[in-house]
Amino acid sequence: MKRIITITLLTLMFFICIGGVANGETKDIVYVVTIEDTIDNALPRTLNRAFNEAEMKNADLIILELNTPGGYVRRAKEIRDLILNSEIPVYAYVNNSAISAGAFIALAADAIYMTDAATMGDAEVIAGNQPADEKVISDWDGAMRALAKRNDRDPEIASAMVRREKQIDNLVEAGQLLTLTTSQALEHGYAEGEYGTRAQMLQDLGYGNHSVVEFTEAWAERFARFITSPHVGAIILSIGMATIFIEIISPGFGFFGITGIACFVLFFAGHLIAGLAQWEYIVAFIIGIAMIVADIFAAGFGILGIGGIALIVLSIILTAETFTDGLLILALSIPFTIIILAGSWKFLSKSNVIKRFVLSDREDVDKGYVASSKYDDLLGKAGVAITPLRPTGSAEIDGKRFDVVTEGGYISANEEVKVIKVGSNSIVVKKINN
Repeated sequence: MKRIITITLLTLMFFICIGGVANGETKDIVYVVTIEDTIDNALPRTLNRAFNEAEMKNADLIILELNTPGGYVRRAKEIRDLILNSEIPVYAYVNNSAISAGAFIALAADAIYMTDAATMGDAEVIAGNQPADEKVISDWDGAMRALAKRNDRDPEIASAMVRREKQIDNLVEAGQLLTLTTSQALEHGYAEGEYGTRAQMLQDLGYGNHSVVEFTEAWAERFARFITSPHVGAIILSIGMATIFIEIISPGFGFFGITGIACFVLFFAGHLIAGLAQWEYIVAFIIGIAMIVADIFAAGFGILGIGGIALIVLSIILTAETFTDGLLILALSIPFTIIILAGSWKFLSKSNVIKRFVLSDREDVDKGYVASSKYDDLLGKAGVAITPLRPTGSAEIDGKRFDVVTEGGYISANEEVKVIKVGSNSIVVKKINN
């Protein structure tokens, strides 16, 4: 009987311990989340996971350690919402710099602390290489002011970080954007303290005995942040488009096809993880590629090819963070693709498909070719296409081989054709409808 009671008690204790761990009942924790480099598309999702983990662990404080030059306005606003909705106090620790969107995030925190050489400010909104229009600036200015007022900070100082025309005596002249040093931030109520190290700050704030948990990004999140950079995305798309084109004009399926598909998967997977791409955009991209391939092999380049290109362009623009980013990706990827294809021309020139577009054979008499001066005699005569005409190729007319061109359509090999027009260097044919 005693043995049964002992086993029962041990079992209950085991499940109580497991339940406590499952519910995250760990005490005295400070959760540290580092924001470095650009505030990009994938960061809000990463921070959302970090805040959820902090809540599950019953953390007493979240520290956002900032060292960032800024980034996307929209993403900074999403991070602001995470901070404002957090049930756990959030402090910003500016370890070097909180510029532009970084300053915005710092202002959203419940308190701001800085190292002795830190800076914060310079929050002008840039669209492309120019300041954004007044509508965007006004919205951003209002958001900065609102965050400043929330923590009893002077909203005019926040506005001076956004607008060059603002002037504040002994702080910033008109025509300059305000960037606060640590001493200026302390003097004007934009920081609660100066600390050389995070450990010193936590000790003074009463968290010295807490366990510090450093949040770590998952590999998928780091991957998404890398891929969603417009410049990286453009390079990946360029490689993908170039290798798919090479695969199309090559016999069979091999290395280039696998590489092209892998590049497209990387591009869209990164944007899916970041929350930018949607499955409709991916389907549109795949349909666009299929339409171009179908146009190349079925009917020359026409409405299918144009429609395919339009779908690809649309899917890339919709997948990007902004319309401008989408155009930037396209503007970079197109010349990169051309450069890759130009560098691969020696290989491409040996392709049978390329030979259908570019006539490389010499028109020697011993091969059955005749001079262009005799083309007039061919007008109205019938013949047979020796190669597919897309729209150029070769045809046999009067028992001799000629380079011919269609009116623009596609004619398969062995189809009967008729000469409808001749010139000094051209023979135009059309298909004879049986």
